[in-house]
Amino acid sequence: MRIRCIIKILLLSTILSSCGNINNYTNDEMNLVQNSNASVEKEVSCIANIYKCVKDEQTGKEKYGLLLNEPLVYQGGTFSIGASMYIKNEMIDDKAISILCVLLLDGVPIQYSIDGSKSAVMQYIMLQNGVEKRIKIDFIPDGLSEKSKNIVLLGIPFAEKEKITIYENDILYCAQKIVSLYDNSECDEIIQPTYNYIESIDEVIRDEIKEQGLIYEQEKYIHNFIYSNDVGEYFTSDITEGKNETLLFCDGKLFPGFDKKEYFLWQGKDKYINMKVNTNTLSKGEHVMFVVTVECIDDYITAGKSLNRKVYINEEK
Repeated sequence: MRIRCIIKILLLSTILSSCGNINNYTNDEMNLVQNSNASVEKEVSCIANIYKCVKDEQTGKEKYGLLLNEPLVYQGGTFSIGASMYIKNEMIDDKAISILCVLLLDGVPIQYSIDGSKSAVMQYIMLQNGVEKRIKIDFIPDGLSEKSKNIVLLGIPFAEKEKITIYENDILYCAQKIVSLYDNSECDEIIQPTYNYIESIDEVIRDEIKEQGLIYEQEKYIHNFIYSNDVGEYFTSDITEGKNETLLFCDGKLFPGFDKKEYFLWQGKDKYINMKVNTNTLSKGEHVMFVVTVECIDDYITAGKSLNRKVYINEEK
């Protein structure tokens, strides 16, 4: 896993900030696929950050500033933070990019609002390609205490798109610690679904390369997979260490396909995770699934997405 991370960083030319994530694709072979006569290197950059929100008591105006290795502090009521998101994708022609946003508190998707919108578990914002967008996030962080927990903001481009390219598959993410001045630790217990491990995922990766039309070893950029066999659909990953959480999406929405839950926690091992996706509640026809996995290694958080996969349901439920 350590070697895989190093290779990934070198290939993607990734620069990680203390709070946000910056991912830059600058692979010459990938650019040549787009234009064999290209003389200028194209890139894909994704940046996300969380900001502390402070209200001026005299003017009532809110100001935002980056946190420098210090946690957010909750003091009761509705909590506000600022966030910024930025995508510059020179590989695509899209001027506007729809982003599906999810906020996790201690691994649990929670309700929140963006810029005064109605509170919900999922929110959509629109980014202009190459233009930073600042947003205000309001939520009530139940289940906090003096012990710090992680809050993670995920921004998923093209969540409703059936077919995406490798260049459209990166996601925005940012993590920050949060604590409370008083104990508010009552919260729903996370029910852990049953999963197992398998010895190899070589066949899964080969099928992914063929089905997605990946070239120039682009499968190295993908570490989470949804695959099908004679039994049904499964999730697997080549992540082999850390405490991880995988969220399941279907048709652009969180989907309770992991033992009636939208997400599950799992431990990286020498073997490969293998989790059955329950599709019994899906209607007849074609659906689009993907997963997002949040990795935590030595208290450092990253996030990655599988490529979109079409799932066919042949019978009425």
